[in-house]
Amino acid sequence: MSNILWATILRVPGVGNKTVQKIFADFPTLKYNDLFKNEIQGQLSLICKNKKIMNYLSDKEYMDNLYRDISLEIKKYEQQGIKVISIGDDIYPFLLKQIEDPPIILYCRGNIEALSAPKKIAVVGTREATKKGLNAAGKIAATFAKMDYVIVSGLALGIDTAGHLGALEVGGLTIAVLAGGVDDKSIYPAKNRKLAIDIVNNKGLLVSEYPPGQKVVRAAFVQRDRLQSGLSIGVCPVQTDIEGGTQHTIKFTQKQNRLLFCPIPSEEGDIPAYRGVYKLISNNEALVLRNKDDYDLLNNVMVTKLQSLNRTNNINTAILTKTNTEKFVETTIFDFENNSECNSAYVASSRISKAAPNSETTPNSEANPNSEADPNSEAALNRKADPNSEADPNSEADPNSEADPNSEANPNSEANPNSVADPNSEADPNSEADPNSEADSNSEADPNSEADPNSNADPNSNADPNSDSNLKQEENKLTEEIKVKLKDICKIAKSLGLTKTEIINFINNQMETGE
Repeated sequence: MSNILWATILRVPGVGNKTVQKIFADFPTLKYNDLFKNEIQGQLSLICKNKKIMNYLSDKEYMDNLYRDISLEIKKYEQQGIKVISIGDDIYPFLLKQIEDPPIILYCRGNIEALSAPKKIAVVGTREATKKGLNAAGKIAATFAKMDYVIVSGLALGIDTAGHLGALEVGGLTIAVLAGGVDDKSIYPAKNRKLAIDIVNNKGLLVSEYPPGQKVVRAAFVQRDRLQSGLSIGVCPVQTDIEGGTQHTIKFTQKQNRLLFCPIPSEEGDIPAYRGVYKLISNNEALVLRNKDDYDLLNNVMVTKLQSLNRTNNINTAILTKTNTEKFVETTIFDFENNSECNSAYVASSRISKAAPNSETTPNSEANPNSEADPNSEAALNRKADPNSEADPNSEADPNSEADPNSEANPNSEANPNSVADPNSEADPNSEADPNSEADSNSEADPNSEADPNSNADPNSNADPNSDSNLKQEENKLTEEIKVKLKDICKIAKSLGLTKTEIINFINNQMETGE
């Protein structure tokens, strides 16, 4: 089983996440018995560049014993209801696999199918949230959960808690990404153990890259933040100061090319929990959720984003149809930029219709760009914003009322040296990334250099992220990604001497067979 193999390699002294990622990139279908073949060992030595590591990897007796120990540990975890999956497993989330530093091993407790659900958004924010902020987080999570999105968050007190509860209250699915083990004793914060159990009992999921029994260390929160955004299409920081853990998630969101959006603040005054949100809006870094009409717009943009990320992962998920494949190929091989007719057809076919959330584009479906209203149309985007529509005073009570913001995990607590795969274990001699070396995402933020948080950003001002030009820019960016992928395919096919008809048939076959 691949999970045992990759967990075994990760346990080898001196090997870290980065090294295993390099090995996986070269040998994604590696089998344990192939590990000791001369050609594999030769490649491993080039990747590891360390004699001590290679001495372990080439020692069959040592590796056999380690493999057996890992197998027994995984079996023990499974008896506790904890599933261990690896980056080589089919169920591993393809969005997470695309980030710069994907975890090799995930420990999952609950509904494993939630992990592979394609539509996920993260609802995150400060532990020191206002009551209206908590209400907004619950409302946002509930609304997207009813649109078949899985709500991702970090089980922290404050906004995270409200996001999880909002999904549960409408029967939606939610995933809690933990900074420690997923077993009862390791769940952090302890005040949210009951919430964690409720998530599992309601078809949700607890997930962590740290093994059961792993104590929480401060650096693990930053590592956890990259997974929240990495699992998701979009991230919604409901409330955040210009400093704090949520800023790490925001930076990861931008780095991972995910959609960033936030609700318009509904409270006046210099409230610290809104300073980071005002900064995002004034800098035009996030789309703005202003009223209930924006949910449909955001859904359409996120579906487009998901399809773009899907294309990056696998070209057969592209939204091409048989009726426009020929035009795609013709414009890619010949004169795409100067063929305005085909270029228009390309853009039109890239638009996303308002299909049911679970509907899928099939190879035989007819693309009709005029069948649905354009979600990015000027009429839809230039409506008046209602800054007071977000907060619902009758929604979920403040789950942070008993929270102790100073109850951080002890950064000096020790990790379990006998765990299966500790991402923070001994440093890799190949210059492994040190989770503690993460630059402070807030170091560049000057609260006095940005828009005054007391100014209550006007959603109708010139810095409107939902403006027609900004969303058009996003659409053009996604269209360009498709264009680049198709050009690469067609160049390769043409170099092989394939005719245009053969290329068209090849692409159609790819979409139908899923190969």
